[in-house]
Amino acid sequence: MVIKFYNLSVLDLTAAIVERQMRESQLQRLSVRSADALHMASAIVFDANIVLTGDSDLLGLNNQLSNSSGNPIRCVDTNTALGIL
Repeated sequence: MVIKFYNLSVLDLTAAIVERQMRESQLQRLSVRSADALHMASAIVFDANIVLTGDSDLLGLNNQLSNSSGNPIRCVDTNTALGIL
């Protein structure tokens, strides 16, 4: 299920996301914690361009991972996101 509001999407956690998390070597190489890795695996699977977060660990992943289209995923805080969205 995908819920959209304010041009943002809230996504379900699926088996495909968990599988992607487990096989994404970049997440393991960067020593990303499990919960954060699930967020980033979701971004990869759902082809996100931006991850909106206040988590400093996720902010540190800015442009270090690519979505399923091969584009870098931006990890930004709310202030930065307001200028983008």
